[in-house]
Amino acid sequence: IFKLHNDQYGKHGGGEKVHTKARTLNSMEHGTVQKAVLIVTISVIAFDASMTAFGIIDPSTAILLFLAVEVPLGLVATTVSAVRYRQIRSAGSSKVEALEEIAGKVVAKAIAGELNMYRSVWLWIRRKADGAGPNVYVYGYTRGTFGVFIAFALVTLVEIIVVHLLLPWAWLRITLLIVSVYGVFLLASFMAARVVHPHLLSRDTLILRDGNRVVTSIDVNAIVRVSHTKRYDKTVATEESGRLYLPCLDGSNIDMELSTETLIRVHGLL
Repeated sequence: IFKLHNDQYGKHGGGEKVHTKARTLNSMEHGTVQKAVLIVTISVIAFDASMTAFGIIDPSTAILLFLAVEVPLGLVATTVSAVRYRQIRSAGSSKVEALEEIAGKVVAKAIAGELNMYRSVWLWIRRKADGAGPNVYVYGYTRGTFGVFIAFALVTLVEIIVVHLLLPWAWLRITLLIVSVYGVFLLASFMAARVVHPHLLSRDTLILRDGNRVVTSIDVNAIVRVSHTKRYDKTVATEESGRLYLPCLDGSNIDMELSTETLIRVHGLL
């Protein structure tokens, strides 16, 4: 690209190349600084938490260290990451690509998943379905989900009571309480994602989803046959021998035959 640009515009093309190279090196330097600041911040927080957990420092000292050291480090890390994010976005990258560049693909997907959880719970509270609108039919797939959530919530409640009665360490009781409550929230957000992201059918397209992820988009003209067939052998989305299985926790009840091959995306946890 640079060679073609230089042939067409002469010296201006070479100047653009040098400028782009300098901008790339500057971006790499900022990326190194940003990663170093994040590593130092996380290391200090982990060290402080370990010292507190093992009783080497008392909670009041830990709070002072948190306010004097970790909060400023966190602000610096946030600022550096925000500057780095803006640089990557200004270079033409998408929001997801910028986040992956800063935090890594696995962490970026985890952050995106966390944000999607909050959005799903918010839509659920407001009783809104993502993508619903005029001339769009929605089809849910939540059968069997509520029973699992209620059972897990009851078990967690019993666990919290038992832990509170048996463990003598207040810091450990509080930690496990936070973990337990967050676990209930995770399951609630999983259920909310399935409730507020139903399958969508419009005049031209059928969109099949698994939570907040789109599995496939089908042209309705490609649908040859639809039949009611109850299946219980699959409970998670999977693909086998050119067939897509997209069940709820209670199995599936619709078979659909297509006239053409269709791209599908079966997502893992991350």
